[in-house]
Amino acid sequence: MLTPVVEWKKLKTNKRFKIAAVAVGSLLCLTGVGAGAYCLWPEPAPKPPPPIETSSLDENADYAASEDFNRLPMKKRLEWVEAQMRKMEGMDEKEFVDYMNSMDDAKRRRIQDNMREVMRARIKNHVDEYSKLSGEARTAYLDERIDEMRQWEHRARRSFGPRSDATRPVPEGVDPKVVAEKRRNERRAHAVADVKRFMTDESADQRKKTLDFFSAVQARRSERGLGRLFGRRSGSR
Repeated sequence: MLTPVVEWKKLKTNKRFKIAAVAVGSLLCLTGVGAGAYCLWPEPAPKPPPPIETSSLDENADYAASEDFNRLPMKKRLEWVEAQMRKMEGMDEKEFVDYMNSMDDAKRRRIQDNMREVMRARIKNHVDEYSKLSGEARTAYLDERIDEMRQWEHRARRSFGPRSDATRPVPEGVDPKVVAEKRRNERRAHAVADVKRFMTDESADQRKKTLDFFSAVQARRSERGLGRLFGRRSGSR
């Protein structure tokens, strides 16, 4: 079948063609403007975090698990997390641990995923601050960090580690051993992913500074008779 030849000169003088061309052109322009406006229009500002002084554990956990938290600038996320940590240090440990262990796995995963980048940024700040110090100032800084870590080690083991599995809810009709194994595998996978990201995302200089910092933390803990971080010992698994 032969393709009909379009006589463009005649069409250009055709009134209906002119009207159609103007209409189609206008629609395309409007579509382009609409698409451009959609791409360039700023997203709504993220919902601000709950106030430090009056917020409950549940409100804080809901916000930490939300996309609004993820969309905050890192500086604001860090400020909010630091303030919440200071507040929770004075909270009854049992209340905190019981709440964390009552949380469903999906919400817990969202919080851990959202917090991962914040904690990495926080550690980087500590490493950078430590690297600028020398002598007694370094020792004082290490003691400050170690004292803070000790505040959270016990809670972390009981809220996020293997010890928490015995008290966390298990879906009805599911073998608790299967759930426990799944949780262990998730912890291992996250740990491996974190190490890989540290080894590939950071510059060689930043990796060295981080390793030097944690070596110094461990050495200072040993000097104070505190053992290894989070109670781990050489050869433990």
